[in-house]
Amino acid sequence: MSNKQKRFLSRACLVICLVLPFAMLQSCKTKQPAAEPAAGQQEISDLTTLEQRHKNFRNLTAKAEVSFGGSVFSLSGTLRLVPDSAMMISVQPVFGIEMARVLCTQDSIFVVNKFNKNYFSASYSDIYSKGGLDLQMIQGLFCNMPWGLSQGDFSMSRYDRNSYVVTSDGGIESTFLIDDEGSVLRTTVENRARNLFLLAEYSDFMPVKQRGDYPLQTKLVYSDGKNNITVSVRTSSVTFDRKVNVGISIPSGYKKAGLEDLMKLLPF
Repeated sequence: MSNKQKRFLSRACLVICLVLPFAMLQSCKTKQPAAEPAAGQQEISDLTTLEQRHKNFRNLTAKAEVSFGGSVFSLSGTLRLVPDSAMMISVQPVFGIEMARVLCTQDSIFVVNKFNKNYFSASYSDIYSKGGLDLQMIQGLFCNMPWGLSQGDFSMSRYDRNSYVVTSDGGIESTFLIDDEGSVLRTTVENRARNLFLLAEYSDFMPVKQRGDYPLQTKLVYSDGKNNITVSVRTSSVTFDRKVNVGISIPSGYKKAGLEDLMKLLPF
């Protein structure tokens, strides 16, 4: 592998592990908007319970291919989630060999970068002191799960038989487009003070009885007014409620990196 490819893959791993979850802080068939509800379809009647419905499973494992706009390279990855407890992403860009791993817990993030043989760890409050970032937001972006609804502190409007639901926390505004069956079709996160924008658009849904439809195709778009990153995630398999390992270990000899060291590798 050339040095150019190695640099790209190293940066790509960090885009997945850092930029997308933290962009606002530091950073079957395509599901169309619903027509007239058929008999037996569930309309959204209580949004405060919808958030918990999307977490109605013990754990999940999803395997996916990740591609970047304008690049010929792609990555393989595995996501493991125990709702509201821990989420782990493993990135395998070369021959199935793991090159990076990120673990998000209830209060912290850990990243092991095997390209540079270093690791990073910090609490969410260390990264963004004003709040607004937590595991609920990160798992929601990757798995089309709404957040911030359970306390009833949100606004809602209707358009073309779909619901736009808006929540706000720490200067970050999150908007969910939810159909009448309760599936999240699109999520946007904005930090207007810093001109940051993140879009997650979901399609090609797989029916999942216990939690609502799961997207097999996700498009993530990040913009800060100067730079734009587009990432496409194609999920090849999803399994629910099987035993998963969401642990992380730091190999001996790895050096601890600061956030500023990791940001130097990003493509902007």
